[in-house]
Amino acid sequence: MSKIAQRGRELFEAGYSCSESTWLALNEDLPEEMLNFGLHLAGGFSGGLASGKLCGAISGIVLSLGRKYGRNMGEERSELLREKVKMLVNYAEEVYNSSNCDEMRPAEDYRPFCANLVELLLEYAETLMN
Repeated sequence: MSKIAQRGRELFEAGYSCSESTWLALNEDLPEEMLNFGLHLAGGFSGGLASGKLCGAISGIVLSLGRKYGRNMGEERSELLREKVKMLVNYAEEVYNSSNCDEMRPAEDYRPFCANLVELLLEYAETLMN
């Protein structure tokens, strides 16, 4: 297990949400103010946008991919970012047969499942970040 995947799992097990854990694990190099700003943004994505839709772990990773590959104001849209996001969602769908929170996780006692999911998706995210 990579250090980032392990860190994401630790954060999730410490009480951070799936989206917060993935954001924090992938961005610990940021100054605290920026890390906290991202944490604020990531919080709303947990639980599949609080509605069981797109997995929050995926959303936190997408925020991180955007940090690295997104465009600046006045620039063209980043095709590389779009491709990496597509690869991430496709990977989750291959492994879990879905990218929707409600379809992926068990209805009860989901935290152990989600801890594993955070770890696995962060392992894959590292390949996308290089």
